Amino acid sequence: MAIKRHEAMENAGFNMTPMIDICFQLIIFFMLATDMSQQNLEAVILPDARTADEDKKPDKDRLVVNICHDNEGEADNCDLYRKSREARGFYCMNEKHWVIKIKRKKFAIPALAKELEVQAAMLRDAQNPEISNRPIMIRADGCAPYEQVQNVMTECGRYGIWKIEIGARVPEGTE
Repeated sequence: MAIKRHEAMENAGFNMTPMIDICFQLIIFFMLATDMSQQNLEAVILPDARTADEDKKPDKDRLVVNICHDNEGEADNCDLYRKSREARGFYCMNEKHWVIKIKRKKFAIPALAKELEVQAAMLRDAQNPEISNRPIMIRADGCAPYEQVQNVMTECGRYGIWKIEIGARVPEGTE
């Protein structure tokens, strides 16, 4: 029986298309994953403080409550808020223009109370069930009426949440 000889292929190639497709899919995945890790944070200008600790290792159980100027409807055209972002001294005091958000979801005070009740129940202290070990970070815009921050703190106190942090920034050159 005769053995057939095959000629060696001179241009044996490597198809790069699947590898390029996978690279693009990984890039898209990491871009989305990075965006999701920042979903707790709203665009706010934090109030100035003389001293503040850097938030190096946030508690993994920490709930972030944002108080920010609404960027929808009539609040989007608020001249006072626009001026406050340019220079301090202007404040929008219209309560309808300010919203409380948790994970980008808006909450009115009654709905916030229900959400905080649920969050507090998740980490109740075993020795003292009146106390919740749920840490909270309140990030309020520096131009927000303090009444908004006070409302959030009151609701936290109502459900025994005592680990409350307030977001602030130290202006450059004051350290």
